[in-house]
Amino acid sequence: MKHNMTQAATATQTTRAILMAVALLAAIPAMAMAAPTVELLSETAVSGNVVRLSDVAIVQGDGSDLLTGQIICPAPAEGETLLLSAERVRRRLLALSGRADIAISGAPACRIGKAAAATRTATEPDTGRTLRQTLLAHITTSVSRPAERLRVEFDDRDAELLAATETHYIFRLRGDSPPAIGSNSITVDVYEADRPQRLFRTSHIRFRVLLLEDVVVTVRDIRPGEILKAEDVRLERREFSSDDLSRNFRDPQHMVGATARVAMAAGKVVDIGDLSKTLLVQRGSAVTVYVEARGLTVRTISRALESGELGDVVAVQGKEGRGQFYAEVIGSATVRVRMAGAEAQAAASPASDDNQSVSMARRR
Repeated sequence: MKHNMTQAATATQTTRAILMAVALLAAIPAMAMAAPTVELLSETAVSGNVVRLSDVAIVQGDGSDLLTGQIICPAPAEGETLLLSAERVRRRLLALSGRADIAISGAPACRIGKAAAATRTATEPDTGRTLRQTLLAHITTSVSRPAERLRVEFDDRDAELLAATETHYIFRLRGDSPPAIGSNSITVDVYEADRPQRLFRTSHIRFRVLLLEDVVVTVRDIRPGEILKAEDVRLERREFSSDDLSRNFRDPQHMVGATARVAMAAGKVVDIGDLSKTLLVQRGSAVTVYVEARGLTVRTISRALESGELGDVVAVQGKEGRGQFYAEVIGSATVRVRMAGAEAQAAASPASDDNQSVSMARRR
């Protein structure tokens, strides 16, 4: 009996020892390294050009001193705010430290503003230019157009990176081809300025380059078959995603007298396919000739030797082949000649032999 009690006591002590050993083994990892905790703030303001973890969160636990100085993202521009989500912080810390056990609590997102900057003295260096400015200079050089004739549209998803400055980063641009008018993309390698050999991130920036050019547009709605007048068109600056403007008009006067082939709404950029030539004077046809000289206008009938549009100068000959002169097309089957008085009578005389009507009226 006594022997059995002794065995039972020994078994109980052994079991207790095993349980204590297991508890100690389980506690060793926790004692060795407590996972850091990150409590995200709901709102903050930064004065620099980057946002570090210590700017947006309270960090505690083992390894917190290594995490607090980590750069999370570029800071917002002056007058702008940035909403940084807890999920984005988690992904950034995982990429930087490789630790998936970092617990993030606090606000679901932190709104970051730009702290008021101290007044810069004359001896202080100016801040570096942003990545946006660097890219704009590169694009302007590559496209070989003045900056005022270009408009560049960047993707909104790249706004934060584009606001980063050369004060804290070094930008290296890579691309298979130089930027051109239209849609483009370029690869940017970003290095920290104080550690230029360490690649901070690589991003692909998407952007579109638009060309600003003055072209002819319609002032009012134009119906098919209408002959355009000077007041129907005007020059207006428009955006183009291609630098091939060979089908567009640059001078409204080149369109006056042309016939609309299609309907055109007011404000439409006129294409050469929208118009056709309007031959107001046909070769070999009779034309009314107005000869102007010294306040008098002589009207007679002659024959056109050439076809012409509005404003063209065509050769005209009197009936019976008498005399030849040049006149400006001013309307349908109508031309005009400006000359001295004696020459005006000579130009009109061929028609008088053919019993054509000749009228003279003193111009007011």
